[in-house]
Amino acid sequence: MASHDEELFEEVGGLLGSRPGWSLEAQSSPGAPRVWCFGAGGHNDLSVGVDGGRVDVYVVRSDQDLFFADAGQFGSWLEESESLFADRSSHSGHDFDRLLHAMIEEWRREGL
Repeated sequence: MASHDEELFEEVGGLLGSRPGWSLEAQSSPGAPRVWCFGAGGHNDLSVGVDGGRVDVYVVRSDQDLFFADAGQFGSWLEESESLFADRSSHSGHDFDRLLHAMIEEWRREGL
């Protein structure tokens, strides 16, 4: 990871480290990028890494990536969106998928 990416990853870690459900995943391959994951019961809903000076959020269920220019933009998105994933158990699978798809489309329209 380049120096700027390392700094950005540390900023992201500062946002995620104390939040319930988030964990820093150990990488089994030397040199593999580090990622933060969100999920419960061994299932990851989101993974967050840094590459090329931007924050990359991978939404597992929809197989989509969202990109953020900096930790501040990511933090704003996190504040608005984290409850969707935290409250996933209160939605049926189909309802959650529809809600997730609608939110991803909205995030994309906002330029994320």
